[in-house]
Amino acid sequence: MFDFTDKYAVITGARRGIGCAVAKRFLEDGAAGIAIIDVTGDVGWAKEIDPEGTKILAVGVDITDRAATAVAFDRIFERFGRVDILVNNAGIV
Repeated sequence: MFDFTDKYAVITGARRGIGCAVAKRFLEDGAAGIAIIDVTGDVGWAKEIDPEGTKILAVGVDITDRAATAVAFDRIFERFGRVDILVNNAGIV
């Protein structure tokens, strides 16, 4: 549907539900890399669609913690070099 070739995305709250579906779709549509931010960092499902772990980076961070989020983004930029797409999907009350 869309062409995400050579695009790098960050998706918060992508361990399950909508965020997970968005991540899978981005990969299907050619995304070069996706950083999944979740409070647990557990995205076991990612191994099914990225068994070598070259396209998905799981980052465990509480995005309500500004300092921890900055460190997480440092890690993301170190791995991918840039972020083209940001999906703020985390359900925080």
